[in-house]
Amino acid sequence: MENKRRFSRVPFRTVAQVRSADGVLEMEGEVKNISLAGILLECDNSIPEGTDVAIEIFLMDGNPDFEISVKGNVVRVTDIGTAIRLNLQGIGFESLTHLRYVVSYNLGDDDTVMDEFFQHVDSTYPHSDF
Repeated sequence: MENKRRFSRVPFRTVAQVRSADGVLEMEGEVKNISLAGILLECDNSIPEGTDVAIEIFLMDGNPDFEISVKGNVVRVTDIGTAIRLNLQGIGFESLTHLRYVVSYNLGDDDTVMDEFFQHVDSTYPHSDF
């Protein structure tokens, strides 16, 4: 089976909180894996596919200095979890840095992660000085 992923995905276990953009729906679960493009979240309840969400990924016992705050969109809900595509547009510098470090460290290849990031920026923002 051909791997169609453009981003390296790594196993990573931590708690995350997800809420719909309108604030009506909320869930908490455990991140199963993560990439620069998305997360797979294992949880008891789910938010419907297509819902825009805000995500808080807690890296260190809920310490706000060590969390990834990012927006995303629920792309798939299955028996194994809720897949959320991350939207890096508007992500804060610290959250982006934490996300990159988490993926790089767990992949063991910082160069690959940086290449993926710059390819994403070039394709998403072709005339940007990002």
